[in-house]
Amino acid sequence: MLLDGCPLLDEALLAVDELVVNALRHTRSGQPDGTSTGELTRSDGAVAVTDEGAPSEPVVTDAGDDPESGRGLRTVSLLAAG
Repeated sequence: MLLDGCPLLDEALLAVDELVVNALRHTRSGQPDGTSTGELTRSDGAVAVTDEGAPSEPVVTDAGDDPESGRGLRTVSLLAAG
């Protein structure tokens, strides 16, 4: 597997998962015939997701204790800073 032995594999996969889910929920990528592309680069640990855009820019929010959503970009931000 391409990422065997990657020390941050779980974190990288979680970040890509969060970004892809956000792309499907909040952009035109989630529409019929929409597309998104996820990329992991082993050499530098870079993670990228490209989507088809939305009417507004994504914003990191502070979700309360009970909401079931609203933590994805905060999670990615914390993983990137880690």
